[in-house]
Amino acid sequence: MMTKTSNNENTVITKKDLRKMFWRSLPMEFSWHYERQMHMGFCTMISDGLRKIYKNNPEGLKKALQRHLEFFNITPVMK
Repeated sequence: MMTKTSNNENTVITKKDLRKMFWRSLPMEFSWHYERQMHMGFCTMISDGLRKIYKNNPEGLKKALQRHLEFFNITPVMK
């Protein structure tokens, strides 16, 4: 997995990707349920970023998606 450095030569996730994740996070509260709370919405929100990170590693992508489908507790209310 590559991380962001100060000179941006190893950047995998761009500002455009972060904005996309932000907009995908807004309807996340509609996927809430009692067993795992907002796991599906969160996983959907970050799935494009995970695909970029694990683009040459399908097994790693599969494990990352499974990992993020576990219990995810969040407060969906924005004031």
